[in-house]
Amino acid sequence: GKMSCNLNACSVSGRGDRVCKIGPEPFSPQRAAAIGAPEWTDDSEALQCHGCTRNFTLFRRKHHCRHCGQVFCTACCHEKRPLPKYDYMKPVRICRRCSQVCWKAESLLLAVRSNNLDAVGRYVRSKKDCNIYVGVFPPLTVAASEGLLEMLQLLIAGGADVNHSVPPCCWFEDYLYRTDHVGVTALHAAVQVKGQAAVVGVLLDARADADARTLKGNTPLLFAANAGNCECARLLITRGASVNAQNRSDGDTSLHRSGPLASAGCAPLRAGSSRLLPRPRR
Repeated sequence: GKMSCNLNACSVSGRGDRVCKIGPEPFSPQRAAAIGAPEWTDDSEALQCHGCTRNFTLFRRKHHCRHCGQVFCTACCHEKRPLPKYDYMKPVRICRRCSQVCWKAESLLLAVRSNNLDAVGRYVRSKKDCNIYVGVFPPLTVAASEGLLEMLQLLIAGGADVNHSVPPCCWFEDYLYRTDHVGVTALHAAVQVKGQAAVVGVLLDARADADARTLKGNTPLLFAANAGNCECARLLITRGASVNAQNRSDGDTSLHRSGPLASAGCAPLRAGSSRLLPRPRR
């Protein structure tokens, strides 16, 4: 219950597909809805390729693009790449248009990670989607995790969703589930690193939810307390974060997690400790 998320534990390529031991589940409308994936066009309704519009025949087979859900012929849907956002850790078929979308998403993420303000600035000024991503974490969450203040402000100005949370994925149920990634927001990511109070302040000013919960019930304040991040914990409390929020796994509140804060010579929870809930008995 006390483990936090590590944004470096998974990526679009590389370590991500090796960490996961559970492959993607077979496609189903229920699974698609749970992870926000596009609905697949029914095979019986697809008489022509959505790309080249040629009729399907015995020799011109149908293929679903895993990114948009439309039906294409082999020529229009031959490229493959992993889509962790939709549970596909191994390369799967995507159409030409979606391949370009994925390339743009990865280019944006690379520019954010390298703190290339000029490139991202041009991207924002062209009014392109700042929420585009194909991995696990959107650009804003990555920028918040790495403490890139100017980059964060740039993405927010471009319309990045400050309250985006990681959707549930079947492969989180294995190794990554234990690190509590599902439900993580940019604010969760920012408070885990000391010295990022300015980043946290920008997110809160942009109306980030101070009480956003992960799948296990961890709020940004619980993450900050567990990380011994006194400055961010104090800021969250002054901005209205609930000190009584409890983790769903073990019933911990921020007071139970305040050990690292005390070790750091800081006790921002002391004033409100009388209002904190005790850990439930088992």
